[in-house]
Amino acid sequence: MDDSFGVNPRTLGPYTSRQTILFVGEADFTLARAVANALGGERIIATSLEPFGELCKKYSKAPVVISHLKTLKATVVHGVDATRLHAFPQLPRSAIMRVVFFFPHVGGGSLQSECAQEHQTLLREFFRSCRDDLTHPALEVHVALRNTVAYRQWGIADVAEAEGWSLKRSQKLDTSIFPGYTPQRTHPHARAAPDANDATLSMFVRANPRPVANADPNMLTMLSCLEETRRSKPTALPTNTRPRREEKEKAVAGVEVAGEAEREEGPGRASLAKASSPTLEDKAAQHEQRETVLQRAILRDILRRRRYRRKRAHFYAHLVHL
Repeated sequence: MDDSFGVNPRTLGPYTSRQTILFVGEADFTLARAVANALGGERIIATSLEPFGELCKKYSKAPVVISHLKTLKATVVHGVDATRLHAFPQLPRSAIMRVVFFFPHVGGGSLQSECAQEHQTLLREFFRSCRDDLTHPALEVHVALRNTVAYRQWGIADVAEAEGWSLKRSQKLDTSIFPGYTPQRTHPHARAAPDANDATLSMFVRANPRPVANADPNMLTMLSCLEETRRSKPTALPTNTRPRREEKEKAVAGVEVAGEAEREEGPGRASLAKASSPTLEDKAAQHEQRETVLQRAILRDILRRRRYRRKRAHFYAHLVHL
C-alpha cells in the first residue's frame, strides 16, 4: 500500500515519499535505486542520457539495477537530455517537485578554463530547461559537485541565479544515506570513480515561483486575485500632515477682511465674510478628518496584506500535497 499521502511520509535526507523526483544524468542508476528503496518507486523518474544498449556497455551493473527499479514501480527512461527536458513528452511537468543531478560533467579529464566554460554552459542550459519546462511552484533543483578549486570555478550559484534560480541551501553531501550508491565517471573505463567525500549538495528554488498549470481552476483564480492584490500599490501617505502655510495665511487674511467689513459695513456683512472664509479651527477639523480616513485606509491595507499572505501560504501548502 502506497503511504505517500500518509500523515507521516517516509523520508530520506531532503526527500520524502510525497515528492515526485526526477533523476537526470544517471549512470548505473544506483542513486535512484537507493532513494526508491527507501521511499518507494511510484514517484521516482530515473533517466539517463545514453540509450539502454550504450549504457549497459559502459556500466555493467546497470541492467540489474534498472530491473530492480522497475520492480519497485519506478519509471526508467533512456536518451533524456537534461538540457532539453521539453523533448521528453512523457514527463509530468506539473507534478515534478525535485530534480536531482549528481556530478554533472561533459566528459573528459581536463579541468582547465575552457572546460570550465563548457560545464558552465551545461549547467546554464540545464537550469534554463528546468525553469521553462517544469511548472510546479514548489520545484527544487538539487545539484551535487565536488568541493574543489577546479569545480568551484564553475560558479554554479551565479549560473543558476542568471537563469532565475536562487540558492536555498548548500550542505555537505552525505552519501551514506544512499546505500549502494557509487558515483561513476562519464567514461568509467578511463579511470576510477571520483571521491564523493568532499562533495557539496546545492539546493535551488525559483526566484519567482509560478502556479501549477493543471491545478484546480478555482485555486488558480484565487491565486491570480491574490497576486493582483499583491501588485497593487499601497495607500500613499500624505507628504504634509499639517495645514499648509499658505492656507494659514489665507485664513488669517480672511479674519482680517471680516474685521474690516464689520467696522465699515456693519455686523451683517461681517457675518457673511466670516461664513465665506473657513477659520483655522474648521481647517484643523477637516485635516483631522482626512487623517482619520487615511489611517483607516492604511489599516485596511495592512489587514488585506496579512490575509493575502495567509491565503497564499495555505494555497501553496495545498499544492505540496497534490
